[in-house]
Amino acid sequence: MTTRAPGSPLLVARLVWASLLGGLAFYCVVLSVLLRSGPGSPNPALADPLRTILLVLAAGQTLAVWFVWRRFVTPSGARAPADRVDPQRAITMHVVCWTLCEAIALYGLVIGIIAHRLEPVFFVWGFVALLLLHPRAENFGPS
Repeated sequence: MTTRAPGSPLLVARLVWASLLGGLAFYCVVLSVLLRSGPGSPNPALADPLRTILLVLAAGQTLAVWFVWRRFVTPSGARAPADRVDPQRAITMHVVCWTLCEAIALYGLVIGIIAHRLEPVFFVWGFVALLLLHPRAENFGPS
């Protein structure tokens, strides 16, 4: 016997997605406050190679998100009931993709703290990826 949680899965997905977007904005605010708080001790010798490593890692994560989204999330919006993905799997795969995008923005926070400078490419990358992967009603079926 399975019990279904009360409420709309689409509403839950939208709340999770919105909170992740809010978290991304919070990272930007935290970094800007830290950068204005004092000179700090920037470490450009570590920051420059780390930036390259994190850019490559972010590209790999973006490819992983694309693969997971195409393989598991897109079929959840299939018209035929036999072609649909399990709703629990659909929400799980949405959250996996969103957190991978959120991690890209975290790279911007990490490198900003280490180098004591703003690296907007990571924040913009994570923000755009999250916006592109917004929850769609067809992926969650009838509520």
